[in-house]
Amino acid sequence: MTPSLYDDNGTAYTYMENVVLNKKLTLTAANKGMVTVQADNSYLPVFTINSYGNGSIIQNFIITGSTGNSGIYIENSEGNTISDNVLSDNNYGILLDDSISNTISDNNGTGNQYGIYVYQSSNNTIIKNNFSNSDGYGIVLDYSESNNITGNNLKSNYYGGIWLQNSQYNIINENTAASNDNGICLDYSDNNKIYDNNLTSNWDGMEVHYSDDNIITRNTITDNWGTEIIFYYSTANINFNSIFGNGLQYGGYGLYSEGYETINATNNWWGSDEPLESVDGPTDICIIGTTADYYPWFESDIAFTLEDIKTTAETLKTYIETNHQLPCCINISGISINMAQFLKLSSQAILDINSELNSTIILGGFQNAPNPTENMTNGLILDSEFVDIANNIKIFMNDNEYAPNYMTNISLGDSIRFESLVYMYSQILNSYNSTEGILPGSVSVIPWIAVSNPGKVYNFRTQEFFNTIQAVINDADTQNNDTISIGDGTFTENVDVNKILTICSLSGNSTVNAANTGQPVFSIGSNGSGSTLLALIIKGSTGSSGVYIISNNNTVLGNNITSNLNGIYLANSTYSGISGNVITNSTANGILINSCTNSTISDNTIKFNSQNGIKIQESSNIDISSNIISNNADGIYLENSSVDIKFNIITGNID
Repeated sequence: MTPSLYDDNGTAYTYMENVVLNKKLTLTAANKGMVTVQADNSYLPVFTINSYGNGSIIQNFIITGSTGNSGIYIENSEGNTISDNVLSDNNYGILLDDSISNTISDNNGTGNQYGIYVYQSSNNTIIKNNFSNSDGYGIVLDYSESNNITGNNLKSNYYGGIWLQNSQYNIINENTAASNDNGICLDYSDNNKIYDNNLTSNWDGMEVHYSDDNIITRNTITDNWGTEIIFYYSTANINFNSIFGNGLQYGGYGLYSEGYETINATNNWWGSDEPLESVDGPTDICIIGTTADYYPWFESDIAFTLEDIKTTAETLKTYIETNHQLPCCINISGISINMAQFLKLSSQAILDINSELNSTIILGGFQNAPNPTENMTNGLILDSEFVDIANNIKIFMNDNEYAPNYMTNISLGDSIRFESLVYMYSQILNSYNSTEGILPGSVSVIPWIAVSNPGKVYNFRTQEFFNTIQAVINDADTQNNDTISIGDGTFTENVDVNKILTICSLSGNSTVNAANTGQPVFSIGSNGSGSTLLALIIKGSTGSSGVYIISNNNTVLGNNITSNLNGIYLANSTYSGISGNVITNSTANGILINSCTNSTISDNTIKFNSQNGIKIQESSNIDISSNIISNNADGIYLENSSVDIKFNIITGNID
């Protein structure tokens, strides 16, 4: 059920009441921003959702006036969505109490005591909210676990942006906290992941008290008035952060650590190539009693621009195409990174470009994929798909701190492996037009087995490669209906297609030249009925045919067939399709058809053949349409055959 609350015929309207949702409802303002719901009793919530209201939605309201309680109170309830509301002058803008799996998104709040307060609640998502000018904190997690606090904007809150108290296993990422007393504060809160946040212009960037085993990585913690990170009797991994420009006027520190615990603070950028440690501020690092390992550190900024990443992608693409493998590492602005780090930077760059963002991206500490595998064919991946893949990579790597072995659910097959992802994003960024800010509409992708072993013949289903076409056809693992892909180069052989296969070129630069000039380059007999030859260069059978078909239901499509006795010879065949080929310089016929039925010859260019462009003998129901047939001895020669000839251009033939 979806009740709508209306304004006064386009004029803002205020409802004075305290609403209880005790059944599942979608409650929405008919016109966003025009309907205010104000607490009739300021000591009760404006809206309450209890367990009977599980799965409800509240959206598009102005919610105010619960100075002694909450704008929205979710009590022992799950699966609710609170979005696009404006909350002001409440004690709690939104209060979750003993509630799970709720989504709080795109709300704005100002002038509340607390913006969002989460108490004894888990698995909630709090995303893309804006809360400012709270008398307390913008967002609080209190005795709560496994919540996701992402992409919120928290400014000018009196005590701080985000506060975790007795809370664990939460994710705090991509938030901006500015002009608060502290950006993020943890008290007695363990095993939380805090990454990709921007903490700036607060009094202190981050405070951590009596909290252990938290991960603090890839955050920008700069230009805070007091100290960037304060640790009291706490442990953490603090890596790949930008920490500088803090407390210069007030004697503060980049990192202040006091207690008896051990902190891993390696691989951070402290704002200079030689960070200073002293108890007298201002300085980069102050250690009192604790063990804090901050070496090695980065000697230059670890936040990279899109142009930095694009330049590195161009270098990496060239390396892969030259050496047919990934390097162990590559330099970006003087810093050596591994391939997992490049994948994370490049996928984030793709997401930022797609969202029209131009912010710097911080380097993270990621390990390479442990066991990559792949099951896909070659083809195009469109921009919408490679952006989705980039987002999935981001999520995976943030959760696991290493690169994925593969990504699934792709249009080209079941999975694309780690190395192919690295190569794909290097190609995309190489093609990215940074002046216009436009990503390419698609990228051409081939399986890694072909990139790393060029000039071979591949069965991508079995992940095998061979030196000859016949070897892959004869291989026991090759089955009917497989696709055989041929790399760049010249393959000198006479191929017997004795299984139902699609045989194609990966790039259009695959030449198959007759080893025995008196035999066809390709022969398709009865066991190969239903096969396809696609985008190949077929030549050199001066005593026979480029393609000889004596079976049914075959397709010869988009090939360049040249310098044979006959370009294509169909004998005793039915339901064949010959389309889109260029057939030239045959010493006899471009196409010879004998004793065939129900076949189509269309959209071919047939030129400079010494006898006939097309010769048809003893055949019926042959459709010849939309071909260019020129500069042959005869254009079309018919003998005892019934043929439908239409829409062809037949010109310049001798007879």
